Amino acid sequence: MAQEPIIRFEEVTIEVRPPFDAGLRSFSCAIRPGELLAVHVADGYGHIPLASAAQGLITPDSGRVFIKGEDWSLVSPLRAAECRGKTGRVFEEHGWVSNLDMDENITLSERHHTLRPEDEIIAEARELARRFGLRELPAGRAGILKRADRRRAEWVRAFLGSPLLILLEHPMRDVYEEARASLLDEVRAAKNRGAGVIWILSDPVSWKAVSEIANYKLKQNGADLVPAEGM
Repeated sequence: MAQEPIIRFEEVTIEVRPPFDAGLRSFSCAIRPGELLAVHVADGYGHIPLASAAQGLITPDSGRVFIKGEDWSLVSPLRAAECRGKTGRVFEEHGWVSNLDMDENITLSERHHTLRPEDEIIAEARELARRFGLRELPAGRAGILKRADRRRAEWVRAFLGSPLLILLEHPMRDVYEEARASLLDEVRAAKNRGAGVIWILSDPVSWKAVSEIANYKLKQNGADLVPAEGM
C-alpha cells in the first residue's frame, strides 16, 4: 500500500503577486515519505509560491493543498502551527527575526514547538553547523555574518529537529560550491528517515547533482511546472 503523501497539491493555481516572479497554474503533485521533488526555475525569475503554498501560508486561487491528508484551508490555527513546526525551510530571502541573535533565530522553532531541553537543541544545532562547515553555531545579529555563513545557518535551521517536510529555496545561493556535498548528505539522510523534500533551484551544477537523488524533476515554463526529464 502506498504511503500517505506528506504534501499533496491538487490542481493548484496561484496568480502572480508580490513578492513572487511567477504564479502556479493547475499544479498537481504528491510527495511521500522519502521523496524529493526538484524544481528548476528560470534564473532571476524563479521566486515562485510553491514553498509558501506547501506551508499553508498562501491560499490558492483555485485547487487545494493537503498536509498529511488535511486540507490546509480547513485546519485550525493550532494544527497549522503544529504542522509548520514539523517543516524546515531555507527561504528565498533569509527570513531572520531582526531582534534575535542568530543562535536564537536558528533554534526558535524547536524551542517554541517542542518540549525538548534547550541544551539538547543547542547541541544538535552545533553538530549540524559543524557538518555544514561552520566553525561554530553562529551568534550575534545576522548582519555581522558573511552571506555564505548566513545561508549555511539557514541550512542548520531547516534541518534542526528532523523535520517531516523540508523546503529548500535556492539553498546554494551565496555559498561556495564546495559546501554542496554536505547539504546533499543531509538531504539524503532526511530522505532515508522518511522526510519529504522540495528543492527549488536554478544553477545548472546544483541541478545535475540534485537530479541524481530526485524522485521527481520539474522545470518552470511560465506559471506551469512541467516534466524536466532530458535536462
